[in-house]
Amino acid sequence: DDAAGCTRRGQMWGKGEDGVADQTQAVIFLQRGCDGGNADGCAWLGTAYGRVIGGVDFDAKKALDLYQRACDSGSADGCFWLGEAYEDGSGVKADVKRAAELYDKSCTMGAANACRVLGWAYAEGIGLRIDLAKAAKLYQTACDGEDAIGCNNLAFMYMEGTGAIEVDRAKANNLFERGCTLGEEHSCFQLGVAYEKGNGVTKDVGKARELYEKGCNNGDKGACNSRAYIRKNADHNASDALPL
Repeated sequence: DDAAGCTRRGQMWGKGEDGVADQTQAVIFLQRGCDGGNADGCAWLGTAYGRVIGGVDFDAKKALDLYQRACDSGSADGCFWLGEAYEDGSGVKADVKRAAELYDKSCTMGAANACRVLGWAYAEGIGLRIDLAKAAKLYQTACDGEDAIGCNNLAFMYMEGTGAIEVDRAKANNLFERGCTLGEEHSCFQLGVAYEKGNGVTKDVGKARELYEKGCNNGDKGACNSRAYIRKNADHNASDALPL
């Protein structure tokens, strides 16, 4: 419908999907979508007021009201951002238990990032009783929904072992590979470490170097340091091999 089309156009302007981002145009179209009854339009419009996008003034209460309206109307994004507001105390008194309830609702609606954040809440006991088995299940759901951090978090559970999961380096590496492919730079670093040391995979320093390169290019400092170390050793070994 027209409202959904306006929302989609607003999202495209906001993300720069046509090659040029214009946050002011994004807000205009998101407002039209929201006014037309599109729940996601209200949710995304809320981020403009909550994060000062598109020339609007910061208004945490207005953002909260838009998230609430969106969530009540069936927007998974709206419920997720409303959960963030309750967790951070933005526009409302902080309430981590309420935040967890909203993440649960958003996850049930299909938001992979909400499943991952809810998993973290269970893992760390944030508004919920610690339950590592539930955390692992939620991380898996998030990863299946292409949430890179969800894959990374579950990989660490398999790498380190918990009361719910036994150590399984092969599974951990598969999850790090998935996370790296989806853009999580720390997963690239961890998989690089596995290849450099031969942990759960056949040792392959060349492959490790490629993964460190990818992780470093995406901002992981550990990957940058490991890449530099491998380069230094390669240069040193090459100089040792030169004829006198």
